[in-house]
Amino acid sequence: MPDALTNEWTELIEQWNAVDEPSIHFDVLRARIEAERRRMIRDVAVDTVVSVLFVAVAGYAVLRFPGAWTRLFAVDVAAILVAVWAFAVWNRRGTWRPLGETTESFLRLARLRCRRKIQAVRFGAAVTIAQLVTVVAWRIWGPQHAPFAPTETLAVLPVIVVVIFTVWLGLSRRRAARELDELNQLHAQLSVDGSESPNE
Repeated sequence: MPDALTNEWTELIEQWNAVDEPSIHFDVLRARIEAERRRMIRDVAVDTVVSVLFVAVAGYAVLRFPGAWTRLFAVDVAAILVAVWAFAVWNRRGTWRPLGETTESFLRLARLRCRRKIQAVRFGAAVTIAQLVTVVAWRIWGPQHAPFAPTETLAVLPVIVVVIFTVWLGLSRRRAARELDELNQLHAQLSVDGSESPNE
């Protein structure tokens, strides 16, 4: 897993230091930005598919097993999806394309995307805590017997999901922080190169 955390910006720094041509810097940085944009589009597609699956499962549960448990389950799913999509739309604003065709614009966009990733991790942590509180309240005051799964399974499953999601959030936060540090190095180096160029 540590190898997976070694992101592509490290390679870009090495390439940046290995060559002196500004055009090469621009082309490499632009390729990275475009590749990340394609990943963002894929992420939206995956999020859409997952959301549709959750809606389908909740709708099927309500229709197939009508009752207080399935109605609460459907409300919980709807609340999570509304919150997640509202945040996703807000958090991705201004991150799809650079404001200009310059190295500085591409680097500014890359840093903005990285900061938004960190915001997304914080939001994910908040959603996890809110969902955990909801599950605990449900277990104490809500209907106890699900119509389509053993009660013991439903008691253990949220704990497993929370543990896995917490680990994933921690790794994502670590990777985003490291990426931002490397982008800040690139930005600092660009600033130095720009300040030195008039004297050459």
